[in-house]
Amino acid sequence: MSLVFTASSGINAEYGQLKLERMPFPCDCTVEDKCSAESNCINRVLLTECPPGCKWGEACQNQRFQRRSYPDTKLVKTEGRGWGMIALQPINEGEFVQEYVGEIIDEQEVARRLLYYQATGVTDYYILTVENSRIIDAKPKANNARFMNHSCDPNCETQKWNVCGLTCIGLFAKRAIGEGEELTFDYQFDTRGQEKKACLCGATNCSGFLGVPAKKLETEEKKERAPVKKKSKKKKSSGRRKKKQPVQLSHVQETTAESTSTSTTTSTVGSETTGDDIEDDLLRINAIVNGVDL
Repeated sequence: MSLVFTASSGINAEYGQLKLERMPFPCDCTVEDKCSAESNCINRVLLTECPPGCKWGEACQNQRFQRRSYPDTKLVKTEGRGWGMIALQPINEGEFVQEYVGEIIDEQEVARRLLYYQATGVTDYYILTVENSRIIDAKPKANNARFMNHSCDPNCETQKWNVCGLTCIGLFAKRAIGEGEELTFDYQFDTRGQEKKACLCGATNCSGFLGVPAKKLETEEKKERAPVKKKSKKKKSSGRRKKKQPVQLSHVQETTAESTSTSTTTSTVGSETTGDDIEDDLLRINAIVNGVDL
C-alpha cells in the first residue's frame, strides 16, 4: 500500500484509500459567536471541525486544523533532551497548539520499522497511534510538533478531532502557558521488551522512566501527613474466654440464601431435612458466629 503525507493540506491521508468518517453537522451558531470556544457549536462539542462550507465562511473560528491556526513557537536546544519547542506568546488553557503529522502506516509497517531502527542504532521514535490501522510516524516527514518533548507533568495534551471526515491528532494546552515556556505532552510511551528508557523531564512527579505512570504526589503527601495510629494494649480478662469455632462466612451466606429461597423440604448432600431442621441449623450458625453456647 502506498503511503503519502499531504503537506499541502496539513492532513494525513492514505493514498487512494482515504476513509472518510462522519461529516460535520451544519451548526446553528449565531453571528455573535461564530463557532468560537464560548459558543455552543455542536461540532466543537463533538470535537469536529466545521467544513469549508460553514455558513460563517472566513469568520468561522472552528477550522483551526484546516487553517493551521497555531500560536507562535520556536525550536530550541534543551539541556540533555535534544531539541524542544517553546512558546513565543502566552497560550490560553484549551487553545490549539499544533497538529501532530507524519506518514500514515499500519501495525505491520510499525513492526518492520522498529526492527530496522533497532538494527541501525536509532533510539528516537516519533510514532503515535491514531487507530490500529492508522499510525503516525513523524520521523521521515513531520512538522515542528515532532520536537515537543515528553513530560510527566505536561502543559499540553493530545486530542482526536474529526477534520473533514478524517481523524487528526491535535495538541492542546492543558493550562495557561507563559511566553518562553517549553511545550510538552505525555508520550504515554509503549515499552517493548525489558529495556526501559530513562525519563529526563525533571518534573517533581517524574516516574524516572518513559512508559511508567507519573507519581501521584498528592496521595503520597497525604500518606506522609497521616498520623500513625498507636496500637493499644488489650487488658487481660480474669475470666475464661470461650474459643470461637472458625466459620466460612461465604458458606454461611450460601446456606442461608439457599434455605430461605427453597420450600419446606430442601436437598442437602443427599439427605432430607424439614423446615424445623433448617431453623435449628440457622440457630446453630448464629450461635457459632456470636460465640454463644446452645
